Amino acid sequence: MASSQAQAEITERRLRPLYDAIDNRQNKKALQIADKIIKKQEDLYCAKALKAIVCQRMGRQEEGNSLIDEVVKACPGDQATLQAATMYYRETGDGAGWCHLVIECLI
Repeated sequence: MASSQAQAEITERRLRPLYDAIDNRQNKKALQIADKIIKKQEDLYCAKALKAIVCQRMGRQEEGNSLIDEVVKACPGDQATLQAATMYYRETGDGAGWCHLVIECLI
């Protein structure tokens, strides 16, 4: 239990600059941070979902869609990843994609 809590805190610390850049609408900086995080830890699906949000905001819909599809296929169960994927679907207006996420990952 303590190990998983420590891992969650480490992940949160790694993602904090990415969240800050996204919140401040610094899309180019957010993309660079996301790439750096994903390069170090390829299985961190929350970073991929956040990168999908940034790609969508920058007009790179195809890249964003492929990233979010990868996240949904992996079916991560952590709350941060599911929340980021939900944000992506809300911004794109893709209700069907969100329903698919819920069915695949939560049911």
